[in-house]
Amino acid sequence: MERNNSVGARLHIVRIQYDMKQEEFASALELNRTTISAMERGLFEPSNKTIDRACDRFGVNKEWLLTGKGDPYIPEKELRARMLNKM
Repeated sequence: MERNNSVGARLHIVRIQYDMKQEEFASALELNRTTISAMERGLFEPSNKTIDRACDRFGVNKEWLLTGKGDPYIPEKELRARMLNKM
């Protein structure tokens, strides 16, 4: 089974790339560690709210997170533009 074939597996990739423990990653997404663990193991899919938080807080490309297609991260220029629009 390919490692990044689910949203939870791709969240795991993001967490590892940011060198975070499950507890730290969970806190950033306003979840608890056991929820992150269950998602990473594919026991259930994250909510739309959790997906949006991951994309916003870690610069993740939503299409990649949901489907595995495209680049994992939003290009820095686009990310800056999004941040300015939120101000």
